[in-house]
Amino acid sequence: MRLSIIVIVLAVSTACAASGQTLAERLLLTDTLANKPASEVLANPVLTPMRSRVSLSHAAAGFDRASLGKVAVRPAEGKGSAEGWFDADAYIKTGHATITGNASYSNGRRYGVEYCQVSDPEMIFPYFTAVDACGDFKNEGYTFGGSYSSDFHGGKWLYGARLGYRAVQEHRDADPRPKNTVGQLSLSVGFGGRFGPYIVSLGLNAFKYRQSNNIMFVSELGEQPVYHLTGMTSHYARFAGTGKSAGYDGWSRGASVDLYPATEGTYASLSLHRFTFTKTLKELNNLPLNDAVADRYAVLAGWKAEAWSMSAGFEYDCRTGTENIFGDPAGNVYPELFALTTYGWRRTAASLKGAWRYLAGDWRADVYAAASYRFIEEVYKGVVPRLRSVEEEWLVDAEAQLRKTLSRKISISASIAGEAILSRYYAAGASAGVDYILSGNKSIGLSAGYKYRTATGFATGYALTSSLAFKF
Repeated sequence: MRLSIIVIVLAVSTACAASGQTLAERLLLTDTLANKPASEVLANPVLTPMRSRVSLSHAAAGFDRASLGKVAVRPAEGKGSAEGWFDADAYIKTGHATITGNASYSNGRRYGVEYCQVSDPEMIFPYFTAVDACGDFKNEGYTFGGSYSSDFHGGKWLYGARLGYRAVQEHRDADPRPKNTVGQLSLSVGFGGRFGPYIVSLGLNAFKYRQSNNIMFVSELGEQPVYHLTGMTSHYARFAGTGKSAGYDGWSRGASVDLYPATEGTYASLSLHRFTFTKTLKELNNLPLNDAVADRYAVLAGWKAEAWSMSAGFEYDCRTGTENIFGDPAGNVYPELFALTTYGWRRTAASLKGAWRYLAGDWRADVYAAASYRFIEEVYKGVVPRLRSVEEEWLVDAEAQLRKTLSRKISISASIAGEAILSRYYAAGASAGVDYILSGNKSIGLSAGYKYRTATGFATGYALTSSLAFKF
């Protein structure tokens, strides 16, 4: 990881030294909120050059602290967190090519995690390994990756590729003592062409995911029961108390067709993704306990102008889970008899998003707003009568940013933001920062932010962020 960061910083310094624009100008011209309505389209590596008109990179370190209240809104995720982090990010436009790179490291703690003893619960639900206990998780993670996008044949044809890796380690120092290790390798490629004022592209993406989950007990008071959840508070009763060593092995594949204007006009995206994984019990000869299939279909269409962008989108997510049924073991081998599809989850969502930018002289203002509706249904058919829950959510999200160049040496920024799930959850926050521009087209800056949140039926919480950044 250290080598990746050094390469990024050196590449950034070289590219920016050749740029004819000052750092203060590039801070104003960098697209931030303006891209959010079209973020799904711009995820195609072919369109990486359209994310910003200028090169800008940074290396930053900071500390974040969040409290969700005395009672967790999502018990599997915990009641709060504290984390120190370092991040280096490069976005370089040079000739016909656009090069990006990223490396990050974090070290912290999740507080008050209840029953769930795995990492990435939002990815592998509902098949958690659980213990009737509440405690803190220490975690350490890092990511690194990069992309390359360019064109050929006089700019008629375009191509791009992105590669990334993420790793996480989590553990506890008190019983139960899970030790989780996560690895995820991602690859995206794209190919497109210019047709009049538009770029039409095809994107393909995939990632390989693995998680190892090992629970240990050292207390002289004995071991607590280990449960293998199957959805909606149910668990696989036959293997309760066994299987302290589990694994999750999955992979995702997806494709998208994207349309984006070279300057102004319509943009659109049609995408589909499938993620499948299997949970195995290692100490039972890698017994395949559960299988899951998660599909996602998304459609987005919008319009981009010089000063504003607006989009409408529709998403459909569905997940099915299967419990494998086994016969009596012969030694440590359990013969698989048949499989039952017992779990179902689906989410339908529609959204409207818009962004507006005003750029004048030495200052810039950005405004972003979004509203969406989600219908969520969850079903478990492994018991009689079957379990079912339905939720409807109305969400709103808004943010405003301001950046001002005070002098040749000082650039300041400020933002306010709010989000809500109506009648259930509300949050609002603000942040501010200052950048002092050094010689050689570089800067050093400080930023800090505060966020207040409250959820119906739960205590209020907060989030604090602070960072020190070098920009190039």
